[in-house]
Amino acid sequence: MSRNKLIFLSVLLVCGFGLTLFGLAHLSHSIGWSHSGRKSFVLFSSLCLAGIVWGSRYFQRSPGSIGLMIALVLALLAGAVWPVIATLWFVFASILVGHRILAFLKITEQDSSFLMKFLTGAGLYASLVSLSAHVPINYPVFYGIGLLLPVLFDQKLARDYLIQFKNWILGNNEDPYRFNLLDCLLTTLALIYFVVALMPEVGHDALAMHLFIPVHMAAQHQWGFDASIYVWAVMPLLGDWIYSICYMLGGETAVRLINVCFILLLTGLIKEFVLWLDGDETTVRWTNLIFLSTPLTFAVGSSLFIESIWTAYIIAGAIIVFRFWEDPEPLKSRILLAGLLLGFALATKAVTLLIIPGIFLILLYRWKYWCQLTWITTVGSGLFLFALPGSIPYLTALVKTGNPVFPFFNQIFKSEYFAIKNFDNASIFGKGLHWDFLYRVVFHTGEFLESYVGGSGFQWLLLFIPALGALVITKNKKALALFMVAALSLYLSFRSVSYIRYTFPEWLMLTTMAGCLIFSPMMRKTRLHNYFISAGCMTVVLNVVFLNSAAFYGDFQIKSLLSHTHRQTYLSERSPVRSAVKLVNEINMSRSPVAIFAAPYVAGLTSDALHCSWYNSRFQGLITNAQTEESIITALKNEGVDYMILDSSWKDPQVIKQIQKVTDVIAEIDEISVRRLSEKYQFTHELLQSSEFNKIEGWTLHENADFDDAERLVSVDVQSPVYQVIPVKPNKRYQNMITARSDAHHGQARMQINWLDTQGRFIDTDLRPIQCSESWNSYSMRVNSPPNAYSAIVYCTGHSNKKIQFKKNSFKE
Repeated sequence: MSRNKLIFLSVLLVCGFGLTLFGLAHLSHSIGWSHSGRKSFVLFSSLCLAGIVWGSRYFQRSPGSIGLMIALVLALLAGAVWPVIATLWFVFASILVGHRILAFLKITEQDSSFLMKFLTGAGLYASLVSLSAHVPINYPVFYGIGLLLPVLFDQKLARDYLIQFKNWILGNNEDPYRFNLLDCLLTTLALIYFVVALMPEVGHDALAMHLFIPVHMAAQHQWGFDASIYVWAVMPLLGDWIYSICYMLGGETAVRLINVCFILLLTGLIKEFVLWLDGDETTVRWTNLIFLSTPLTFAVGSSLFIESIWTAYIIAGAIIVFRFWEDPEPLKSRILLAGLLLGFALATKAVTLLIIPGIFLILLYRWKYWCQLTWITTVGSGLFLFALPGSIPYLTALVKTGNPVFPFFNQIFKSEYFAIKNFDNASIFGKGLHWDFLYRVVFHTGEFLESYVGGSGFQWLLLFIPALGALVITKNKKALALFMVAALSLYLSFRSVSYIRYTFPEWLMLTTMAGCLIFSPMMRKTRLHNYFISAGCMTVVLNVVFLNSAAFYGDFQIKSLLSHTHRQTYLSERSPVRSAVKLVNEINMSRSPVAIFAAPYVAGLTSDALHCSWYNSRFQGLITNAQTEESIITALKNEGVDYMILDSSWKDPQVIKQIQKVTDVIAEIDEISVRRLSEKYQFTHELLQSSEFNKIEGWTLHENADFDDAERLVSVDVQSPVYQVIPVKPNKRYQNMITARSDAHHGQARMQINWLDTQGRFIDTDLRPIQCSESWNSYSMRVNSPPNAYSAIVYCTGHSNKKIQFKKNSFKE
C-alpha cells in the first residue's frame, strides 16, 4: 500500500480516536450500571474468562466446549436444566425440518449450513403456529409432538447430527495462544448473554408484548387477534410465535434462551459474510468480538425484542442474494432460498419492506439473467416462497381490521379500530440523517434509542470512519455492495423514524464491513496493523464498559438465579407489576379482563389486559372521558372489569383519584396496588324478569310447579322446577341470590345455573344445595360463566321431592 494511502488512513484513524476522546472528556451521563451491578459484572466476567483460559489450556479443549460446561453448571445452579433442554429440542427439531425443506428445494451444500437449516425449520414451525393461533388447540402436548415427529421419522439423520455435535464438543484446541485469547473473549461474552437469559425478564417491550403473547397462548390456547384490545394484535408476529413454542415447553427462561440462541446464530452468519468478503478466521473473530460487545446487541439479546430473529432472517437472505450476485449461473436455487428467508423476515417485522429495495438492487445487477426464459419459473417460485409465509400476518390484519398493515397508513385504509390518521412513531426520536450522525449516535444515543451514552457501540468512530477510507482505497466491490445495501436501507428507515433498533440488520452489515476492512489479511501486512488492533481493543473495552447502556440489567443480579425466593424478591423490587399480575391470576378465577392503570409490564397475565394507553385507545377514551364516579363505574362494568392494577404515581392523577374512590384495595406492593370494584358497585344490574315473582312473566313453570299470585311465590321440587333462560357473557362473574323456605322438615332447595353455548348446547352447571327452614332466609352464590357460554338457565328448584317455596330469585351482573 502506498505512503499516501497509509497517511490517508492514519488521518481517519486519528480523527476517530480524537472524536472518541473528545466525547469521553465531555461525558456527563450514567453508563448504565449500578454500583453493585458493576462489581458483580466485573467479578462474573473475570471468573468466566479465567476459567475458560485455564480450562482450555489444561484440558486441551476449545474455549467453546469449556464455555458449554460452565453454562451447564450455571443452568444447574439456576434450576434451568429443563428450559435449556426445551430450547435445544426446538433448535434440533428445526434443523431436521430445515434439512428436508432445503433438500426438497435442491439447495446446494454451500448454502445448506446448520444456520440456514435451523432458520428454515424454525420459520416453518412459527408459520404453522401463526395459523393454529386462531383456534384453541395450542397445548404443550401438541407442540411437543410436533417437535418430536422429525426425530421419529428421520432417526438416522438425527443420529448423524448428534454425532457431529459430540465430535465438536470433544475436539482438541490446537491453535496458538493469540487465537485462543480471541475465542476465550468471545466465549466469555456468550456466557454473559447466557447468564442474563437465566434472570427474570424486566424489559418494557417484552413484558408488554413479546412475553405477554406466549403466556396468553399457553393460558387461553389461542391468540385473539383483537385489535380493539391491543393495537399490536395483528402486527407481524413470527418472532412471537417462535417465543410461544419455547414458552409452551420450557417457560419464560426457554423463551429468553432462544433469543440468545438467535444472537449467537448471528455470529455464525457474520462468519459466512466475512468469508464471502474474503476475510479469514482472525477477521471473523475480531468482527464477532465487536458485534457481541456492542451495547445495542446486548440490549437486543438480554430482553425479548424480536430484532434478533428478524435480523437473522434478513442477514441469511442477504447472504444468499450476495452469493447469487457474485456467481448466479449454477445456483438458481439461491433465489428460492433467499425468497423463503426474506418471506420469514417480512412475517416478523414490516420494516423488512424498507430493506428489500437495497437487496433488489443487488439482484438487478444481474438483470441479464432475468431476461432468459429459463429463469421465469425460478423467479416466480422465489416470489411465491417469499409471499407464502410473508403474507400471512398481512392477510390476517386485512381480514380482522380492514388494514393489512394495521395500525400504519390508517388514513388510507380507514380501519375502525384506530384513529383515521397515519400512525406516527417518530414523535420521540424524529426522522432523518444529519452530517454529525456518527458522533451523535455514539455520545447522544438517547436521541436514537432508549439508552445512555454509548448504546450504539463505539466502533462507529474508532473503526467505521477508517473503514470508509479503506473502502475507498481498496475498491473492494463486495464490501462496497454491502455498504450500499446497508446505507440505502438505513436512509429509508430513518426517513420513517430515527430509531436504531429498527435498523439492527443494517448495524450488523456495517459492523461486518468495518471488521472485514480493518482486520483483513491485507491490512495486517501494513504498518498500521498495530494501530488498527489498538483501535479494535479500545472499541471492545469501551463497549464492554458501556455494555448495559441500552439494556435493563444494570444491577446484574446473579443472586436472582439461586432460588425461587431470590427470583421473586428481585421481581418485586424491579418490576412490582409482575408480582401484582401473579396475585391477580390467583384471584381472578373467571379470567375477566383486568384494567391496567400502570406501566404495561403485564406479561404472565392469563386474562386480557385493558391498557389505559394508546395500546387500547378505545378503553383509554372511555376512562379519560368519564368525568364522574358513576361514569367510571359504568365504563369498567361495561368492559367486564372486576380487578385492576393501579400505580398511584401514574400519569393521570385525576383518573387515579376516581379509581381509588370506587375500588377496594386487595394488596399493595410499593406504589402498585391490586384493586377490585367496591362491593356496593358490583352486581347492580338484574338480568331476570320478575325476580320477586310479582308476576310470572319470563319464567317457565313445570306442570306440577305452582305460582301463587297473591303471595308472590312459587312452589317447586326437584321434579317440578321453575326456570328462566337469559343471555350471558363469557368469562364473567355473576351473583345468584334466592329467598326460600320449606314447610317440610329437612327440606332442601337448590341454587342451579346451567350454562349453554351459542347453539343452546349444555356446557356446565353450577349448583349449591341449601338446607331450608320454615322461615324465609336468603342465600347467595357467585358464579363465573365459562369461556364459551352465551346463555344460562336459572332455576328455582328443590333438591329432593319435598316442596320448596321461592319468593325471590335474582341473577345480577
